[in-house]
Amino acid sequence: MQEYCVNTNKEGHADFMRFATTADMVRFDQPFSNCIREWGIQWEMVAYCAERQLESFESLPEKLSGLPSEIAEAIMSKCSQEWRDDYSMIAYCAETQSKAWKQLNN
Repeated sequence: MQEYCVNTNKEGHADFMRFATTADMVRFDQPFSNCIREWGIQWEMVAYCAERQLESFESLPEKLSGLPSEIAEAIMSKCSQEWRDDYSMIAYCAETQSKAWKQLNN
């Protein structure tokens, strides 16, 4: 069991380092720091958290598709101000706001 834990942590650390070296660190420095602060040396969870941040950021255009540009910008502004550097929450916020706008305007 100890070997499993050590190996899982090593793999998690390697995964996190891969994310950290391929991501735009100007954009992801704070979200990744938040993952480390939240999960400490549980590297498999740090890596999972970092991956979710990247996936969430990349999903934003899809979440806002079909909206007029000024509405999409307003939603992004609101969600970004509310959630700052937590892309998973920004994406969730954008998705719910987008769905609500579409329901009211279609």
